[in-house]
Amino acid sequence: MCLLVNGRTVILGAISDEIGQTPEIVASTISSWDPPPDVLGFRSAYGKKTHELTAELVGQFRAGLPKGVSICCLEGNLGKADLHRLGVIEEQADYLRDRLLPWAELLGTERIRLFGGNRYLDLPRMWPTVVRFVQQMFNVLNETPAGYEMGLSVETEFATNVASLTYSEWPLLGSLQDHDYHRWGTILDPGNYVYNVEQVVAWGQGEEPTPTVRKRFSNRLEQEIAYCNQNIAEVHVKDAILDPPIRPRSVPLGEGLVPWPEILCKLAEVDFNGPYVLECHLDPEGGELDEASRYQPGGDRYGNPAHATAAYETLCELIREAYA
Repeated sequence: MCLLVNGRTVILGAISDEIGQTPEIVASTISSWDPPPDVLGFRSAYGKKTHELTAELVGQFRAGLPKGVSICCLEGNLGKADLHRLGVIEEQADYLRDRLLPWAELLGTERIRLFGGNRYLDLPRMWPTVVRFVQQMFNVLNETPAGYEMGLSVETEFATNVASLTYSEWPLLGSLQDHDYHRWGTILDPGNYVYNVEQVVAWGQGEEPTPTVRKRFSNRLEQEIAYCNQNIAEVHVKDAILDPPIRPRSVPLGEGLVPWPEILCKLAEVDFNGPYVLECHLDPEGGELDEASRYQPGGDRYGNPAHATAAYETLCELIREAYA
């Protein structure tokens, strides 16, 4: 099922609700993909957000997926809260213990996505709180045999995520115990750069990035890949442009500002072979999804089989060129 390029096996996939909200839609769509995807990320289903799901629905979704397709990550909202608020870390620990961990077991995944705070935080001021939060989440996982083998991941370069800190300046990894460190993973998401406020302001009012900014973008990605390549759990694949006034907008893969050919070449150089997981963020009309429409029942405006299929074909072409 994997993509074979120049003797190398590259693992491909997509976030399930980017295809559809039901396992039947997902299964019928990916049956036409060549090669078939190896993995799926799980974020929402049956028109419900992650925190609205039940164990019964999660198990039902997993049972309906094709054999041979595994779940690479449960993309819940762990940590997407005001970490400074009294008692919130304890609330998040209960959420992980009582809901996400059992769901991860039902899905058969060994990784849970973790967010780390609110948008536009003074991140250096948050370091002690973030470190305490992550350590507490690992403490919860370590309470059970299943959790002891479970990993946590964060995405790079998005204002809501702890990983938006430059890795070389971030003390979290050094604070983890050895067993926890080896279960820590990075979800590299270059498309999030376009949604990063600092980058958007630097790029200006919807104009093409200047050569200087492009170079800074390229250098930052190279540093990030070099620093965390041993901990990259997966790469999210999406594309976006900037509309005036400074408004990011998702576009089909290959039509935006993200230099995917360059990124894929750098990842190939460090022997990263996936998984590459599609995250198109496009509605049927081709626009960007807003929060209200993202989880409509039936996935009519979130899951988009046509866009996901087109993006998968583009991704395969880009990987064949980069890994050749």
